[in-house]
Amino acid sequence: MALIVNDRVKETTTTTGTGTITLAGASTGFETFAAGIGNSNTTYYCITLPGSAEFEVGLGTLSGDSSTLARTTVISSSNSDSAVNFSSGTKDVFCTLPASKAIIKDANGALASTTMSGALDLNGNELVLDVDGDTSITADTDDQIDIKIANVDVANLTTANSGDLVIKTAVSDKDFVIKGTDDSSEITALSLDMSAAGAATFNDDVVVGSKLKMPTNTANKILVADGTSFEEVDLSGDATIASGGAMTLANSGVTAASYTATNLTVDAKGRITSASNGAAGASAGFVIAMAVAL
Repeated sequence: MALIVNDRVKETTTTTGTGTITLAGASTGFETFAAGIGNSNTTYYCITLPGSAEFEVGLGTLSGDSSTLARTTVISSSNSDSAVNFSSGTKDVFCTLPASKAIIKDANGALASTTMSGALDLNGNELVLDVDGDTSITADTDDQIDIKIANVDVANLTTANSGDLVIKTAVSDKDFVIKGTDDSSEITALSLDMSAAGAATFNDDVVVGSKLKMPTNTANKILVADGTSFEEVDLSGDATIASGGAMTLANSGVTAASYTATNLTVDAKGRITSASNGAAGASAGFVIAMAVAL
């Protein structure tokens, strides 16, 4: 069953009442509903009784052999837009296009505001929006705008928190990819791996305008490379680092002072771990100098 509208389709009927009408054959110079509309299809019709005020416009459904037309939905009529109880006499039944179902251009050639309740099927052709003003694509409250390619729902546009824009990939584990053209070559600028919790891969440098913030933003954190990636770690051991970048070395256990003829203890990392005043003399001074040199 399909909705068909065609030119010069007109028959007569003698059916009375408000029910299905029996078609009695084409008027001179016109086609039958069977030829112009087709068996079991729907069409917009008009029924009039010549010489009277009775008329009805609606959506009708043809029978399997197009011998009858069911008045499926009445759009307008002489009976307050309800089904007309037609009187006796020969009536004209013809295919028409109701004004309420037409898309009309105004005097300036602009398309008037149109509301659609169903899908717009362009039968494989392109939809071109060419306007001088803004173009708006809107959805009802709590609805979303679906983006489909090859009849696959690949993305959704919706909102959250009374205004946030939410772009969602509709297919499980499929990546969100941003591509562009760099000097005539196509590049993938950014890829978000949805099978890895949204892990981001940038094609080139990442330029940060101000601060690069990590998940834990307390002091004493640094980035350490492991050959594959950088990981945020806590600086530990004999040094700490503050949020401003100042590094503080841990105390070695040696009291800050000036020592004479010093006795020193140095660990394997070259740190002085103990110091004390020693006995004066050339031998002691030589030992101190050699220890410092080491």
